[in-house]
Amino acid sequence: MKKIFSTSVIAAAIIFCLSFDVTSDPGPVMEMVVYHIKPEEVANKEMILNSVNNEMKHFPGFISRNVYHSTTDSTVFTDLCMWASLKDANDAMKKIQDNHSCTKFLSSITKVSVFDHFKPVE
Repeated sequence: MKKIFSTSVIAAAIIFCLSFDVTSDPGPVMEMVVYHIKPEEVANKEMILNSVNNEMKHFPGFISRNVYHSTTDSTVFTDLCMWASLKDANDAMKKIQDNHSCTKFLSSITKVSVFDHFKPVE
């Protein structure tokens, strides 16, 4: 059975996020994405991750991105991105999908385990 292309998983995440009213939710948010990449792409991970970093840093509302890898599975990564608002985070996801520089990154993803946004506890 063929695996579903990662873009469909990301598209589903966008639809889910866009179902919320982001205009009434100002303030910084942390975006957490836990994803798996193809085993054959692990050797290219720095190039793939840097291609996304080089684009994201120019997106409105971008604050930071930290990428972590699993200590037990070389194909599992976690992105922690800080955005000025939930709207900025959602807009960035749409831009990444349309950005040719991010194609290699998106096509390397085989599974997204977690995709969510978090606000600081007050």
